[in-house]
Amino acid sequence: MSVADEAATLLSVFSSSNLAPIPESLRGSPSAINPRPIEAAISTLASQISIAKTELERGLVENTVQLRRGHGDSKLLEKKAKALLEFAEKTEGLVSDEEYGVQHRLDSLTIEKENLSTAVKVADEIVLVLELLLNLHQNYEDFTVRLSVDDYISAVHRWKIMSELSKKLPDRKALVFSEVFERCTTARSTLDLRLRDLLGHILEVSDDTKSLNVRAATSIHRTSSQNNVISTSDLLIAAALLGVPTLPSFLAPLARSFNRNILLPLVNGGTRWVSGGATHMDGYNVLVLDKAPPETPASRWNKAPAGRLYGLLLSVFAFLRNMVASNAATQSERLDVLRVMGELIWPELSQAIVSEYLDACVPDIVSGFGEFSTIARESADFETRLKNDGFIGESDFVLSTFCDNMEDHFIKRKRESTLAAARNLILKDDHKLVRVGGWEKPPPLLSTLKSIMLEKYPNMPEPVTPTFDIPHLDLRDVPPELREPVFVLPECGVSEEAVQLVELIESVMEEAAAANGEECALQLTFIVKDVITVFQGVAPLRHEKLLDTVGFSMQFHNDCMFLAHTCLTLGLKYRVRVEGKPARNPPVDGADVAPKRMEAFSVYAGDLRSLGESSFNKQLSKQRSELASIMEGTDGFDLSEPERVDVVGRVLLQCLYLLRHIGKVWHPILPRHVYHIAFGFLIDFVLGECIKGVEDLADIAEDESFRLHKLLGDFRKELPGLFSQSGPELASSSARASRVTAVNPAVSGELGHLVVDDENERRLRSYVQFYDKFCILQEIMDENFSKIMDRFRRGQLRDAGFDVAELVNLVRALFAETPLRVQNIEEISRGHPVK
Repeated sequence: MSVADEAATLLSVFSSSNLAPIPESLRGSPSAINPRPIEAAISTLASQISIAKTELERGLVENTVQLRRGHGDSKLLEKKAKALLEFAEKTEGLVSDEEYGVQHRLDSLTIEKENLSTAVKVADEIVLVLELLLNLHQNYEDFTVRLSVDDYISAVHRWKIMSELSKKLPDRKALVFSEVFERCTTARSTLDLRLRDLLGHILEVSDDTKSLNVRAATSIHRTSSQNNVISTSDLLIAAALLGVPTLPSFLAPLARSFNRNILLPLVNGGTRWVSGGATHMDGYNVLVLDKAPPETPASRWNKAPAGRLYGLLLSVFAFLRNMVASNAATQSERLDVLRVMGELIWPELSQAIVSEYLDACVPDIVSGFGEFSTIARESADFETRLKNDGFIGESDFVLSTFCDNMEDHFIKRKRESTLAAARNLILKDDHKLVRVGGWEKPPPLLSTLKSIMLEKYPNMPEPVTPTFDIPHLDLRDVPPELREPVFVLPECGVSEEAVQLVELIESVMEEAAAANGEECALQLTFIVKDVITVFQGVAPLRHEKLLDTVGFSMQFHNDCMFLAHTCLTLGLKYRVRVEGKPARNPPVDGADVAPKRMEAFSVYAGDLRSLGESSFNKQLSKQRSELASIMEGTDGFDLSEPERVDVVGRVLLQCLYLLRHIGKVWHPILPRHVYHIAFGFLIDFVLGECIKGVEDLADIAEDESFRLHKLLGDFRKELPGLFSQSGPELASSSARASRVTAVNPAVSGELGHLVVDDENERRLRSYVQFYDKFCILQEIMDENFSKIMDRFRRGQLRDAGFDVAELVNLVRALFAETPLRVQNIEEISRGHPVK
């Protein structure tokens, strides 16, 4: 750009930025112009153009000078670069030359340095070995001196230093070091022999009928020794130090001697040990344990006052502590001896205390927990004393751990003893009959129901008077849905073992109710379930042969029902008292935890009932089969021949004999209603067979009908006696005559032919389905056609259970074919009269 162009640009900028626009008022008609302002502006513009031009020229000159200077510098740099390039070419040859190059010389120096480092290292190792050998020699010399003066503690320290130094030697197999290692081995062997020999003579034990005396000399005299007197405590400390950190084998015999001759007899001997103490007397540490007189009966430690055993044991440990009272040793060294002896003695001793004392002290009942807490406190104090003396550590509190888990041991013992007692009861063969159940006195369960319902229904309305009565119990306080005696066992006979088993179960539940903790209470309820399970598994197998007999099968049925009834009522009787107890380990964070619920015992009731019902049904089926086998001997009821009366009569007498035998056995065992049902079932079977046998006869002659009437009548007269409550004995003829009296049908009862004046007769009609049918069949064997039809028209035959077909066949068998028979059969065939 030229100077003129720069000037034009500056003028343009100046005009646009400095000259204000012409005001509107100045526009319009021309006016006179003042030349002075214009001249001033032109003059200013000319001066500015001149200044700008001068600056432009100065800038152009300066830029040119700088360019010339930079060009000169670049030529100089080019020369230096060429010189450096030439130097680099010469240097490369010096570095890379294989014989005289710098790299070759550097590699050689590195190898030389490594060789020198290896030599220095070897020299250091040689110096170290020489120092170790020198220290070993000095300690060995010192060891020999200490051993010669019987300073065994110092000798042990020197040997331990020698042992540690010998481990630092580089090659233990090198021949040059064999003498050193041999010296260390010899030193250890010498120490072992000396200590074994000396420790074997420090303890003297004498036992007689009055006491056990133990003496340990405080020092040992050796004529061959320069010192002549060796402290026993120093020997023990040296033995302990020699064995650290492993147990010294030469202290084990001493520990075994203490356990075998002193501690274990003390624990196992029980109360024959009465007192003890440790003293110092005439250069001896003395322990005396006094015994009770021989004529005094001894018992286990659990019969002695709490803490007596521990007091005697502490006297033994005090004797041990006195044996280690050395002035030459530090406190730490004395504690090492006590710790080592404790590690050797305590495991066997603690297990003996647990098995012989604490385990026997575990209570058999919950109420004994308080007494055991005293024993637990004494055990903790005993172990704390041993810990403070240095015999045991914090992790060796075996006795306290056992006591802390006392509830678990109690549950274990309770389970074992309860199951053993239950098993012994189940295995008994003497099944004495005991009466249970009934309403003789208020059942405890209903008393519980009363208290529960009074809390639930405090304002109950006056109920309807119940149909039964319980003495001393106001049933008005029981809600209507609980007034029926569903929770009362009917009176029956069970085995004495079953009663004792229930008493055992309830005693365990009482323990659960009395327990203070939730876990203990629930664990006790599990024992009850185990007892029930043992009964279900063992009893049927143990008494398998007896279950096939008439009496025991029903007695076992009652036992099962008795236990099932117990299971049904246990929860209601004990649940409130067992649940809601505090947990053994409550949550640390204070969170709410739902209390554990007692599992229901009622789930076992069904299995027990099934077990009893199985025995009941099998025996009932067996007796029915026996009666069926007897009835087969009749070969039908055809009495057309007179001698057939004796045959059928003997069969019926056999049935009566069997029924009487069954009744005598079952009557005192089964509940009254169950006995009536079961016995009625068997009588019903016999009567059904008699009815069937008569109905199967195609033609019955008049004399044969009379024989049937008399035979069945004699059998019928014996039936009421089978249901006698005082024992089903055969009734006399006069008694039978008073039981059943024939009356005029017009004034008869519902059946119109008999007046029931006997309770046994009523039971027959209640529990024997075919009894009325049998009675009418027996009677119509000696009745004319008119009486039979009269019975039919009044509905007696219908009510007795005869159907139309049976009546038609019976009429055809009894009466010859006549127009009257045809007419009556037609009437019968039209069906029974409507009630």
